[in-house]
Amino acid sequence: MKVGLVTALDGEPLPENEYIAKSVQGHSDYQDASKFLAAGGQRGPQFDVLRPGTYYINPMIFKVELDDVAIIERGQVAVVVSNVGEEPKQVRNAIEEIAKKEGAAVGSDTYKNIENRFEKGIERYVVPKGFRGIQQEVAGPGFYYLNRRAYLVHVVDTTNITIDWDDSKETRFDPLRVISRDGFAISVSVKVVICIRPDQAPYMVAKIGSMENLIVHVIHPMIDSSFRNQASSTSAMNFMQDRQEEQRKAETRAKEELEKYHVECVSVLICQINLPQDLMDIQTKKIIAQQQQTMFEDQQRAEQTRIAMEKTRSEADQQKNLVEAEIGVKIAEQNKQKAIKYAEGEAESIRLKAEGEAKGIKAKGEAEGTKILAIGESTAKAYELQNKAVGQQGVTAIEIAKQIAAGNVKVTPDFLVQGGDNISSLLAAFLTNAISKDKKDSKP
Repeated sequence: MKVGLVTALDGEPLPENEYIAKSVQGHSDYQDASKFLAAGGQRGPQFDVLRPGTYYINPMIFKVELDDVAIIERGQVAVVVSNVGEEPKQVRNAIEEIAKKEGAAVGSDTYKNIENRFEKGIERYVVPKGFRGIQQEVAGPGFYYLNRRAYLVHVVDTTNITIDWDDSKETRFDPLRVISRDGFAISVSVKVVICIRPDQAPYMVAKIGSMENLIVHVIHPMIDSSFRNQASSTSAMNFMQDRQEEQRKAETRAKEELEKYHVECVSVLICQINLPQDLMDIQTKKIIAQQQQTMFEDQQRAEQTRIAMEKTRSEADQQKNLVEAEIGVKIAEQNKQKAIKYAEGEAESIRLKAEGEAKGIKAKGEAEGTKILAIGESTAKAYELQNKAVGQQGVTAIEIAKQIAAGNVKVTPDFLVQGGDNISSLLAAFLTNAISKDKKDSKP
């Protein structure tokens, strides 16, 4: 679709400080030239546009140029810069309009804050409708019959915007090239995600001008400088190993910086860090050595565990023997105690038996002694009576006769040697006596 931009070739001259003619009514969309001139129409670009349709316009009075309809897609807003309206110098009404919308009473702290913002120029050119400058109200998604001579449109994406620094052909920026503190060149692929809220879009445009300027002149230099500073303060290997911390630092700085431009930093992501190949080879060998050491330690622990398991298994296998041995030890101990008790019992029995025998012998001896004593006393009394009866010599004669009768006293000699050859007679007598004794002994 198209709109018609009209330029009047006749009419009152434009004021020196105006670029667009003021709007007049009653000319039936420029089809009645006389009424346009009578109403005070001005010569030059006109404010009102022709919407799609059929118009009968005098080309000698009006020149019509076709322009595209302004289309704002979903996820976008249009920040409109007005070339018509009151000058930004006359901002008192603008201040009051803003204060009214924000509910700030005249003289209040909020009202003074609005005045300060205008004085500092922070929002000097972000004005309410009717003032020349960046319009505070944005245009949402839709079709607009916009006079591009009177209004400039900056389309701003309000969805997340991703900016990449990598080797892909589709991206605008190459990977960041930074130098570490130990002098190694590092290639860093980075992804930055930003978002602009619709209510902040006019202030972003007022601050930096456009999304293109924001990306090229603010975000790119800021990210590049941030990673250069961070890399120069640490070694290459530490930069890679502390990737999460480096990412957090870059994100914190980006949020602080972009907040000044009314832009929200969603995240800063380090996608890839490429170190020099020589350094990577050294690091790889180091890691392999560490992994091998860890593997050997794990194997050693596994062998120790296996040894302990084998020991436990062996002990379990020998558990029966151990139990039997323990029982045998207990049995041996019991047998020992039994033998000791038995020996003690035997000794006690022998002792008691010996004591009994000793007592029996003692008693027998005492009895024998008593018997002998009694016999002796009886014999003594008999001797005494015999002595009294027959006298001492008679008693002696009686005893000798008893001994002779018992054979205890020899009356005749064993050998009788007579004659002159005493030695031969003595030998014959000895042999005769020996032979006679052998015969007596051999008798049954």
